[in-house]
Amino acid sequence: MVADVLAPLVVQHGTFQPRLNEFIATYHEGTERFTEHDLRPRDLEQTTAMNLSWSSSLLPALRVWQLVRTGPGKLTTAALSWVTLEAAGHENAKNSQLAKVLALHAYRTEFVASYRRTVSGILSLHQSSRKLQTQVEVHARKAERLLSHSQKTNARTHLLEKAEHERVKCIRITAEADHARQTFGLASSSLEAYLGSDISGNSRDLLLRKPDKWLEILIDTQQSDRTPTTNNILLALPPEGKLNLEWAGALFSNANEAERFLVGTQQRILGLLNAMYAARNMNLHAGLHRIDGAETIDTSSVEIVGRVLEVIASWSQPSSPIPPTLDSVVNELSDRYEACLQDLRNGKCLAGESVFELTGPKHSAAQTPAVASLAN
Repeated sequence: MVADVLAPLVVQHGTFQPRLNEFIATYHEGTERFTEHDLRPRDLEQTTAMNLSWSSSLLPALRVWQLVRTGPGKLTTAALSWVTLEAAGHENAKNSQLAKVLALHAYRTEFVASYRRTVSGILSLHQSSRKLQTQVEVHARKAERLLSHSQKTNARTHLLEKAEHERVKCIRITAEADHARQTFGLASSSLEAYLGSDISGNSRDLLLRKPDKWLEILIDTQQSDRTPTTNNILLALPPEGKLNLEWAGALFSNANEAERFLVGTQQRILGLLNAMYAARNMNLHAGLHRIDGAETIDTSSVEIVGRVLEVIASWSQPSSPIPPTLDSVVNELSDRYEACLQDLRNGKCLAGESVFELTGPKHSAAQTPAVASLAN
């Protein structure tokens, strides 16, 4: 009973280890005073149940999933990962369908990740400017001390040269800090004006509120005459951040790139699902534990199950009249995968909102909007 109640917490918080009564009290010698100590991990205070309406057929899978996350590895983790899928109702014969679902989810995840990587890159510039400002203050204090000390010693010329060296450093680093602040200001104001994203350094910055607007920015990265909004964002990113953003722009604006991504991802995930099934047979039936690549299969298997539960969670809302089963969701999303591929082969890319809801129940197959509004 307790395991069933804690299961939604485990699904949401990947590092959560369910433990009860993790409190101790220490008494002060010679008094009646005592101090309570909470031994739980700090991040547990931010963990709340997702309040989802899980299908009864998924509860056994959630219980097995708790074992998977604490498994010993050496193919046992991969074997139990497959058992988790089986407990949820999956069969080996449907590996291809499940791989299609996870390929769609990977495409959707990459869309959201492109925004989060961009925000993180812009925030890192802000943090760099603050560090530079701290360096300016350090060098300024050092120069001041050298000047003060030079007046009390005979080595005045030598100390003055050092003080001048520190002053030059201050000027150079101040210019770098000012440039970083200005670049950050332009990028953050562009995001705020176009996407409503207030870059202030808290977790809410990573929430993508306007998928269609973000897609327009991604598409604009592929244009020769980019808008000021896109240029301001690109200028604030480090080199690898620019490459990531331009790659995402190609992925979500070019139908051929999107088709290549979906098909290639589906094939790789299918191979991994087949490896998980083989690992289950070798580990639980034949007793094999040590094979080449066991650690890779174990790690990937945990990721696979985590992504499956993410997809199911988006369908298991309290407002759902009947909680969906894994089989029903896989059937619908595998058909959606084929429809999406057909649209891409016809040269039609999905709109931002459609990509954002690609593996959810609210998906609508809208086409990519025009980019003209970005320039307005």
